[in-house]
Amino acid sequence: MNIKSLFTVLLVLVVGIVGVFADAAPMGSLKQETKAFIVRYASNTPEKVIDAAIENIKSIGGELMHRYTLFKGFSAVAPVDAIYALKAEESPFLQDIEEDQVVTIADQPKLEDTRW
Repeated sequence: MNIKSLFTVLLVLVVGIVGVFADAAPMGSLKQETKAFIVRYASNTPEKVIDAAIENIKSIGGELMHRYTLFKGFSAVAPVDAIYALKAEESPFLQDIEEDQVVTIADQPKLEDTRW
């Protein structure tokens, strides 16, 4: 094997190794846990405050699920860090942030417990 061939083989190996590391995820970019949550604001909250909160959630990788009209607020799915960041803003308009979940008013019978 001559020098030129050896150099070519080494170059291919180096490029291959660099390519593997280039495709790897950067440190700290591992998939974060996401949660669905509801954010509720006071009735006198300016729309621009809610718009800014939604944009912040989106910029961190969250997704707006619903903007409420019955009360001022929205639901979103976002990394848990986004929820903590929203709480840390200490907005005087922010009333509550809670996990979005199914709520029932009474125990629902299981299908096998129901006698038809």
